[in-house]
Amino acid sequence: MREGWRTVKLEDVCYLDKQSFTGSDLPYIGMENIEGGTGCFHGSLESRDVKSNTFHFKPTHLLYGRLRPYLNKVLLPEVEGHCSTEIFPIQTKAGLQKKFLFYWLTSTLIVDKINKTCTGARMPRANFKEVLKFNFPLPPLEEQKRIVAILDEAFEGIEKAVANAEKNLVNARQLFESYLNSIFTKKGEGWRKNMLSEICVGKITDGTHQTPKYFNEGHIFLSSKNVTSGLIDWENVKYLDDRQHMEMQKRLSPQINDILLAKNGTTGVAAIVDKDIIFDIYVSLALLRPSEKIIPRFLWHFINSPVAKKQFNKRLKGIGVPNLHLKEIREVVISYPEKLAEQEAMVTDLDKLLEYRNRLEEICQKKLTALAELKQSILQKAFSGELTLNNKVVAFPASQSVKETESLSPEFTANILAFAYHRHASKKRNKTFGRVKAQKTLHLVESVGGVELGRNPIKDAAGPNDFQHMLRAEDWAKANQFFEFVSRGEDKGYDFEKLARYDELMAGVFATIKSYQDKLERVIDLVIPKNSRETELLATVYAAWNNLVLDGCEITDEAIIREARENWHSEKMKIPVAEFQKAIRIIRNKGLVPDGKAKRVGGQESLF
Repeated sequence: MREGWRTVKLEDVCYLDKQSFTGSDLPYIGMENIEGGTGCFHGSLESRDVKSNTFHFKPTHLLYGRLRPYLNKVLLPEVEGHCSTEIFPIQTKAGLQKKFLFYWLTSTLIVDKINKTCTGARMPRANFKEVLKFNFPLPPLEEQKRIVAILDEAFEGIEKAVANAEKNLVNARQLFESYLNSIFTKKGEGWRKNMLSEICVGKITDGTHQTPKYFNEGHIFLSSKNVTSGLIDWENVKYLDDRQHMEMQKRLSPQINDILLAKNGTTGVAAIVDKDIIFDIYVSLALLRPSEKIIPRFLWHFINSPVAKKQFNKRLKGIGVPNLHLKEIREVVISYPEKLAEQEAMVTDLDKLLEYRNRLEEICQKKLTALAELKQSILQKAFSGELTLNNKVVAFPASQSVKETESLSPEFTANILAFAYHRHASKKRNKTFGRVKAQKTLHLVESVGGVELGRNPIKDAAGPNDFQHMLRAEDWAKANQFFEFVSRGEDKGYDFEKLARYDELMAGVFATIKSYQDKLERVIDLVIPKNSRETELLATVYAAWNNLVLDGCEITDEAIIREARENWHSEKMKIPVAEFQKAIRIIRNKGLVPDGKAKRVGGQESLF
């Protein structure tokens, strides 16, 4: 325990202030209105009456949800009101800052400890009499305030990083679903429409309708619980004895490349049988065996597409747990090219995009996990006195803790911009490195260099653009006295201007980008000799070309120019065709022909 800190019982510094409330002239807060972990309020603060008993609270209280799984629901109310009796108003005594207690109650160590006090099998509740006996670390009030200020600042940054990671996660999924949608709504020449029953061998059927008796070993038995993410979970399976297995095999014997479709629970999700083993299935799974008309993986992509999900959702039956009936599954309509070679090519493209989506999801999930761990680590330091050790604020190395996801941060993007400027300056081309060229450099770093930055580019007048992404990097750079882009006035563009800490921060740039340096230099050196317009055209043509590849279109110079000039932005029509042709030649000569791995650049409608 730090010098000047005391260990007290929680009841020594706060108490439950349970005062019953009657009336309807104050706002009501239920557990559903408090966001777990963050203490954010969701709901209306209008006056509200409820039929059940409630507790009165004031802005001086801290509200604590005692009903599991709401134990991490803690709120600092800003108004007077009344709340559910499952929420305890806590009043702090002199010498304890309310928000210091809030942070202590939301730390994982304390949440876990409170969990252990819970009683009640059906709806466990925390035993708060026992909680009040917990030891509590109490620093002097002024130090509490300093710790709270540090935590506020740190968690604000973490929350922004979490929001960005969650946005990237949603965007990755939406990108893939958008491409799936474009594939399976296509009605081109040589395409056919059939019901699923017409492209499957035999009758689409399901597994046993009898609830089996399970054993510790034996024959593998799968249900819809084993098909929840487009893959079969072979780890968490049930087992049957020989007698049950033999009976079920008479009804249905799944084989490799069959498709299992979840009929209830998470409905409309399919997985391909990817192992050549014998097993049985429950009634919650339908089995589709593709005929020679269709490649199994093409059918799998279709069933997991928004087009199929829309049809499945229309056919759901049941009030409690919705489910799909075999008749409705058989009637779902699929569009597909008759030529198997064309199906195969589309499957190849879809698999590549799916791999990209999965990779980005993995990055985002790792970042979310790292941020959650970072938050708890900071809390642990706060209540052990390490944040203000020797009266000095201990900086927490957040960038190191999430190093594996650093490329998604505004700081990393700012480092790329500074590195790009540095290389331009070394070639005496720094005057060409303004905001437009910087934005296009970021696009090429991501699309050509393959460095994920978390951008969501759109078709803009000046080419592929994610202004908000770059603005966050500029804000970070300016706030840290690194650099800023300064207007030349009268719509003449912007100049890169060094700020007070430029030389100091540049020393860390090279270490930060070390693992990406070859990719960055390849892209940056490509644009150094070019002016802003040439760089903008290069990025636009590359993005347009990549869009065509993603759409499975025939790639010709005419098609690329049409996509980059006519289908991009009205401003592009002012640029001569010859300049687009020159950009196409550069891309080919440099061996940079798009393969569809870069992000799609959407239209302006994606802003709304």
